[in-house]
Amino acid sequence: YIDPGLKFIKKEAIQGMDAVDFSRVATLCCLLQSLLCSEKNPLDMKMEAAKLHPLICTVFVFAYVWSMGGNLVEKSMDAFDTFTRELFGEVHDVKLPGSADLFSYYVDFESRRFETWEKIIPSFVYNPEAKFFDILVPTIDTQRYGYLMEKLLEVRRSVLFTGTTGVGKSVIAKGLLNNLQEKGSYVNVVINFSAQTSSIRTQEIVESKLEKKRKTILGAP
Repeated sequence: YIDPGLKFIKKEAIQGMDAVDFSRVATLCCLLQSLLCSEKNPLDMKMEAAKLHPLICTVFVFAYVWSMGGNLVEKSMDAFDTFTRELFGEVHDVKLPGSADLFSYYVDFESRRFETWEKIIPSFVYNPEAKFFDILVPTIDTQRYGYLMEKLLEVRRSVLFTGTTGVGKSVIAKGLLNNLQEKGSYVNVVINFSAQTSSIRTQEIVESKLEKKRKTILGAP
């Protein structure tokens, strides 16, 4: 499944940002590790085979779709969706959804099948004290990109959001990182780069979030 997907992307698709084949395969492995071998919610490998095999196959298709096609422009995503459906169409352990594209679904581990992102979008609670630009109204995009980012961070995989100006990349990333900080998992360091940003200034911003352990040693707070 990997080689046909890589060949399709090279010949038939347009990437939002050029990526090497190794990066796509590595991302696929990281998503599989996060979804199947998570320390928080590990998959029960002692489950009966009739239930386990379809679930693993469904998770593989989900990881395949996002690791291979997540970096494509919108028009190419539609073509990649058609290609993926044809590629996995005869795999009996995977039941692909009939409506919408595969990017519109996640894997529900309880039902062991694809479900739409709408089912897990949290309700919006307005905070009158929040700044206008800090308000994030949950949508399908915020849910799925936040979900993928969180899963990749769980296995210490770097994440880069790409897209045109104003689509909400920074807001989604900040929203998720703020939630993770509240849970005590991470400490956020927001750095806005410009043509005037120097290496010294970057170092100062990072170090300002750390604690002095010894005279020349800084560590996490």
